[in-house]
Amino acid sequence: MFDFLVTGYINMDLDGAASAYAYAEFLNKQGKTAVAGIFGKLHQEAEFVFKQFKIEPLANAAKMDYEEVVLVDASDAKWIDSRIRLGQVVAVFDHRQVNQVFEFKRAKIQIELVGAAATLVAEQFFESNVLMSVDTAKLLYLAIVSNTINFKADVTTKRDVKVAERLFKISGLPAGFVLKMFEYKSKFKHDLKTTMVEFTGINYSLSTGIVQLEILEADDFVKNNFDKIVLYLNQIKQEKKLDFIFLTCIDIGRGFNLIVAADKSSKKLVSDIFKVKFRDNITRFHNIIMRKQMWTLIKNKFE
Repeated sequence: MFDFLVTGYINMDLDGAASAYAYAEFLNKQGKTAVAGIFGKLHQEAEFVFKQFKIEPLANAAKMDYEEVVLVDASDAKWIDSRIRLGQVVAVFDHRQVNQVFEFKRAKIQIELVGAAATLVAEQFFESNVLMSVDTAKLLYLAIVSNTINFKADVTTKRDVKVAERLFKISGLPAGFVLKMFEYKSKFKHDLKTTMVEFTGINYSLSTGIVQLEILEADDFVKNNFDKIVLYLNQIKQEKKLDFIFLTCIDIGRGFNLIVAADKSSKKLVSDIFKVKFRDNITRFHNIIMRKQMWTLIKNKFE
């Protein structure tokens, strides 16, 4: 029986997985018993990083016994495993402006608009003078790099940059690893529709779905797969019973978004909110806007 399970949303990405691994280490070094666990499976990028550095995988949370729960990179009960009781959650670390933290009545809440939850967790180590392992420094640094698109995204703050500089010095990361990680992230393990479903963020209260893909050479990807993207967006919209859906394809090398909307209503939604014009169902943002920022703007429009 562990005192704490540290986990996040089902099927965690690199930010969630790195933050869970790190915060469990932080608690253990303070004399608690904690385990970093996952419900579901790691996203492709996170799986790659853990395997590359031979870091012990996150435990299967469904098989763990624990008394209390710390959520990292997560703040909405709809997206955590139903086996977690809301009363078990004693702390929440997240960086989303759109959240449902009121659901966690017992929890100490830390919601701050930085680029990555990993930044908040790393600050716990630095502010408490707790030494972190090299593996933890690697994971947290790469999570910040991934979530801020190598510090190009608008969500990047001075805190992210400052923390990342300290983590990099501890990590001993090999030169060129970030590019290697981004190249791997750009190669999908599954067919395109399965990938799009896996990376669809859905806000059912707004009846909107946003597929966010972060890849190299976004122009070529959209051009070569345009017909399939439109087809699959419409299929996902119908299957999930959504009013709106669109793809935001972030070019992680050159730092811009391509938006593909498959139907008139979704194009109108994007056009009205972001003040852009479509050409052949495609529009371009010349800076990077992350999905979490889009949710805030969409939420404001609906309210």
